[in-house]
Amino acid sequence: MVSSTLQARLEVVRSDGRLPAPTVDAFAKHLCDAPEEDLFRLSPLKWGRANGVSDRDAIELFLRATHAGILEFAWGVICPTCGGFLATPAGLRAVEAKWCALCDLPIEVQISESVEVAFTVSPGVRRIRFHTPGTLDIAIDGVHALFSGNVGRGAEMRKTVAKGVVSGGRMEGHSMHTERTSLSPGRYVVLVPASNTAARFRAVERAERDDLEIDLFDGKAVVSVPEVRSGRLDLTLRNKAGVPIDYLLAVDQKPTDEEKAARKDQFVKWLQKTAEGDVWLSGRRLLTSQTFHELFRAETIPIEEGIDVKGLAIVFTDLQGSTRLYQRAGDLKAFEMVRDHFSLLEECVSASGGAVVKTIGDAVMAAFSEPRAAVEAAVQMHRRICKVAPGDLSLKIGLHEGSCIAVHLNDRLDYFGSTVNIAARVQAKASGGEIVLTESAFKAPDVEKTLRAAELTATKESVELRGIEGAVPIVRLRPAVPG
Repeated sequence: MVSSTLQARLEVVRSDGRLPAPTVDAFAKHLCDAPEEDLFRLSPLKWGRANGVSDRDAIELFLRATHAGILEFAWGVICPTCGGFLATPAGLRAVEAKWCALCDLPIEVQISESVEVAFTVSPGVRRIRFHTPGTLDIAIDGVHALFSGNVGRGAEMRKTVAKGVVSGGRMEGHSMHTERTSLSPGRYVVLVPASNTAARFRAVERAERDDLEIDLFDGKAVVSVPEVRSGRLDLTLRNKAGVPIDYLLAVDQKPTDEEKAARKDQFVKWLQKTAEGDVWLSGRRLLTSQTFHELFRAETIPIEEGIDVKGLAIVFTDLQGSTRLYQRAGDLKAFEMVRDHFSLLEECVSASGGAVVKTIGDAVMAAFSEPRAAVEAAVQMHRRICKVAPGDLSLKIGLHEGSCIAVHLNDRLDYFGSTVNIAARVQAKASGGEIVLTESAFKAPDVEKTLRAAELTATKESVELRGIEGAVPIVRLRPAVPG
């Protein structure tokens, strides 16, 4: 049964008219009927593929639902070895390097490779136990909250760690807890998920002590002895922090150096998989969403720092024929056609999952999470401009892919770096009606397949680009049959 509150918020989503009614209805049913754990850190891609909804529409739906107060989203740094979700409560601005307590190793932040954006139902729509950590059965739900269920490694580790949980509980600030338990020989860890704190010790047959004391501070833990006798153990925990904490006592899953290397290799391979296994929403993909740009301007990046984003595809367009059009059609009519061309390009960019970064005169700069989507948008731009203004206007389009520095500048997200510069220089080499892309973008996954389907003719050459050292291999593309 859809509550009146949810119904009213869903009407806000429906009123935009961009999403099919059955998609919104399926979403509403999921919010009402799904188990609570399926409404915590949900991936729009995972939900969409389970319900026959395209990735683009699923992302659009979740963002508009968040803007309407139905969902909330969180940015988390993903540990590449265990799939742990290390939350950054302050959002994109607070995304920074982390330390994974479970794996006991540092994690470099790459917005494209190690940052996930996950969604949870808003408590104003449906209250679930994850909204109030103090009511959780930490021995069960603590493991659920520790890992990303949308990352293959995280889903595996949830099961593994859950099997090794010995006990768990909640301690008030500045309090002490004692318990008696029994441990088999092995390595153990006391985890505080909220502060990403770990205290490690071993249980061995011939140790002298059968008692252990652990002091838990904010982000740090001190163990009285490194080894205790296996079998019966008297455990004392002291919460030295002034806030409540939840803790888990479990079998230690800290990987060996060999396991770390193997897991990282598996994680990289997983990232490189095709869409069939990729069910998490990466920070890169969200940053290149037009809807995200429009609705969440408060999610900013510190200008003095910026964020390195790998694997972006940058597109520049320029309108050819606008000067002649002003002379032929008159200022008002020509201005209207040029203005409409911006709306047309934005539609093409958004339809392919990208975002318009800015306009410069008659030119547009757009960003995509992958070259295939950028090429798809470029093809549609040419086709639609030919239909809107046949014989009057044409586009020159350039495309390159690589790493960019994302910054928040002039109240918008912008990108800088050599990838942006090369894309702009490549666009300058295009003629009207052409797409010119670098060889690296041409060789990206599924690009050639997209071009064959679009029936484009390709010509390869090398060119000198202003400010770029050495000849740059490019590919010129032109529709075999314009329009």
